[in-house]
Amino acid sequence: MYPRGRIVEFTNREEGFCDSFILIPGMTIMSNTFQGIVYFIFLIYLFLGISIISDIFMEAIEVITSQKRVFHHKDENGIMV
Repeated sequence: MYPRGRIVEFTNREEGFCDSFILIPGMTIMSNTFQGIVYFIFLIYLFLGISIISDIFMEAIEVITSQKRVFHHKDENGIMV
């Protein structure tokens, strides 16, 4: 830790620096186990959101497909089909 609580990450020029939108600053000092648990909980949260949205979508599809209409039309001979 540096003064005023900032975390500074250093690297040499050969390695390069990882500018990822997934990793937040300071994640490299956390253990891999903790990061795995956090990512797993976030993944479960996303799957729950997708399941809720898909349930609403399926209910809408059931409402649309439950509507029945009967069409009567006559063929060339005047017989109802």
